Amino acid sequence: MHDALRELITEFINNGSDPRSAVFAANEYAFHTGAYLEGGERVREWIRRVNDLDAFLAGHGRLPRERGEHTSAAEAALAGWVRYQRRAATRAQHCVYQQRRLELVPGFSWDPRRDAQLAHERDYLEFFTGHGQAPSYRSAEAGERRLADWAAKRRMAARRGDLSAEEVERLRRVGITAPRRK
Repeated sequence: MHDALRELITEFINNGSDPRSAVFAANEYAFHTGAYLEGGERVREWIRRVNDLDAFLAGHGRLPRERGEHTSAAEAALAGWVRYQRRAATRAQHCVYQQRRLELVPGFSWDPRRDAQLAHERDYLEFFTGHGQAPSYRSAEAGERRLADWAAKRRMAARRGDLSAEEVERLRRVGITAPRRK
């Protein structure tokens, strides 16, 4: 058990203001110490799964994938569980301990697609600022070509009306011309 997890467990076991989180924390402590707590099969199953996620990450250096050439059924199931945890309806049912416990998992994100878009926007802005021009498809640099491709796809999505007003505005701020949504 790593220090951040130990601190999280201790915080919720010692804090009586959130009884549901305290149950999760006590069950996680029991999981790591080999103790057994009566009742709460769903809680124990959730604790087992989040620890399976930790073990997968430790063994593979990445989060599990649902699809892929070398993806096992166990990996796909674990990736599906992670996706389920991210769902808004599921997240709304999580207690504070569950939310914070998932956030302790390296690489975990509540919205990985949005995080990827923000990373592309940062990369594009960095390129645009550093070179004084937009990335080119014809560049000899693969990274520049990828940025040009990403920008073209985002412009097309904006033209189709597939992006929110916020997304279109973020594109403009990084130097990508995109039509305004009506």
